[in-house]
Amino acid sequence: MRAVLCYHKVGTEAAEGRWINVSPETLAAHIRFFQRRGYAVVMPAEVARKGLDRAVALTFDDAFLSMLDNGVPVLQSCGVKATIYAVSEKVGASADWEGCHGEPLASWERLREAQSAGMEIGNHTATHASFKSLDYAAQVEEIKRCDSRLREEGLNPLTFCLPYGHYSAETSEAIRESGYDIGFTVEKRWVRDSDDPRLLPRFAMSFGDKVPGLLYKLFIRPMISSSKR
Repeated sequence: MRAVLCYHKVGTEAAEGRWINVSPETLAAHIRFFQRRGYAVVMPAEVARKGLDRAVALTFDDAFLSMLDNGVPVLQSCGVKATIYAVSEKVGASADWEGCHGEPLASWERLREAQSAGMEIGNHTATHASFKSLDYAAQVEEIKRCDSRLREEGLNPLTFCLPYGHYSAETSEAIRESGYDIGFTVEKRWVRDSDDPRLLPRFAMSFGDKVPGLLYKLFIRPMISSSKR
């Protein structure tokens, strides 16, 4: 069994609110839960490997400044690494897409520091556009424009992450043409060997997801869903 967890902001409720945020304590508790049970914490680029078992990968969408300030130290204290997905034309600015309220995003310097600490800085498109509304050419353009800028800034993206988790019938091929073998949605289930490696599922984590919430999302809810089929 292997899973990919999707986080966004990392901070206290007072500083960051509850929307797409988890506390540093919750993040640490999630990591330690898996470590105590013998799960390997692997990089997202590895998670599609067939036959991989008892593994979890950690991803952080949007490259919020709070994640760099509060999340990276937690990862380092737990001895694990993760991928931080950056929106190239918003780096150093603020999040202005659906659901956000101008939260600050990390600068290029901070992203380079995170990469030096062992984190991957992944491709999250140039503008955070929903791929449901883009044709094939526009999808490729969003991915390639982001890739070019990340590399210009000294970063080495290995994987791609879809804004909002949205995709169309053309998206897997658009990701492949853009040079990526691994991509992620936000479908709520474990990774299977039969999955398209460019459209891998992730479990989205929220502020209320302490360890019991983690258990429910990853282990209990899938059992309930399968029993109803």
